[in-house]
Amino acid sequence: MTSADHDRRAAQIMTDHLAHTPVEGPVLLVSDPTPHLGRALDEVKQEWQRWDRRFTEGRSPTPWPQGGPYKTALVRLPRSNDELTLTLHAVRSMLTDDGSLYLFGANDEGIKSAGKRLAPLFDQSEAIATKHHSRLWQARATQEKPRAPFSAWKQVNMITTPQGDIPLVSYPGLFAKGILDPGTALLLENFPTLKDEACVLDFACGTGVIAAAVRLTKPRTALSILDNDRLALEAACGNVPDAKLINDNKLCAALPKFDLIISNPPLHSGKSQTFDILEDLCVKAPDHLTKKGALLIVVQRATPAQRLLEASFKKVDLQAENRSYRIWRGEN
Repeated sequence: MTSADHDRRAAQIMTDHLAHTPVEGPVLLVSDPTPHLGRALDEVKQEWQRWDRRFTEGRSPTPWPQGGPYKTALVRLPRSNDELTLTLHAVRSMLTDDGSLYLFGANDEGIKSAGKRLAPLFDQSEAIATKHHSRLWQARATQEKPRAPFSAWKQVNMITTPQGDIPLVSYPGLFAKGILDPGTALLLENFPTLKDEACVLDFACGTGVIAAAVRLTKPRTALSILDNDRLALEAACGNVPDAKLINDNKLCAALPKFDLIISNPPLHSGKSQTFDILEDLCVKAPDHLTKKGALLIVVQRATPAQRLLEASFKKVDLQAENRSYRIWRGEN
């Protein structure tokens, strides 16, 4: 099942509930990429606001919800338990003291056991619907004070890279959990030589550890960092304060040309494996590189990166590998 299938089925169980059971407004709609729930709320003329952390065309992501207070929150199950915990605190900080929470997601995403994670911020939790291979939980806000704003969740871990030690800023639920993951470690061990004033893009940057390592060795490099998660960009901004922030999930026409685009690209959307972002990067990167520029990526060995690169680049080389990962370089 694809990520889009999960999203559609999860939204359907919440939409079905709204069709026969009104909810009190104003409503905060959280992390639902589909248009269905917004339309359902519009049909009943319910006042509502959306909170998205991740980039979706036509929306403006923020690291923390805005506005409020809200009487009801409709929350799409986040991708990890750490992200769920942070999301529950964010939502509770925006709800009235007698507010209600609805949490919805697909069965194979972990929604069946998600109810027990609602305490202590929510109680009286119960699964009120099970269909469409999904489940819907309902709960009431408690008087427990949430941990807010998002800056209260900031974590700083000292990590060691071949370029030097980095006090890495991170937040719960972000990739690698504030440590140096093995794929990025291999990439940094085999980092290419850059000219002093090179223009570099860290694509799908996460916390920006690659860009931070570049900054240690090449302080005059023009760095840009791109990620679809607005909270990840907040962390990356803390690690590379002078980098240009780009909140997107793909290369867009407005970007300049780079001497190097470097990435440990995401290969999953939720629990589903997908090569969509990698394929889009390989297709578009040649138009965003200077004459002698290159795309450098690190991926798991089973990823069909060579095939995707060879479809777009004239020269493709395997730069390094170990038992788990490979580094590929593509040049025009």
